Amino acid sequence: MLHSLLCVLFQFLVLRFIGRTLMAVRVSLTFQMVYLLAGYYYTATDQYDIKWTMPHCVLTLKLIGLSFDYYDGGKKK
Repeated sequence: MLHSLLCVLFQFLVLRFIGRTLMAVRVSLTFQMVYLLAGYYYTATDQYDIKWTMPHCVLTLKLIGLSFDYYDGGKKK
């Protein structure tokens, strides 16, 4: 639960302080993917395990999508 909370809090802070910019999308994409890949690396085994990385993969995609949507919503028509 702490992994998810940390990433959601980070995403909130990025969107709050960086705003609707392309930089926010880049920071979000980089942080979320590096965090997920680090989780895969540190929990890797030879067997199939259900760990926090499985639901976190979905959360990562949702948070990256949120940053894209937030950025796109600020563009002029």
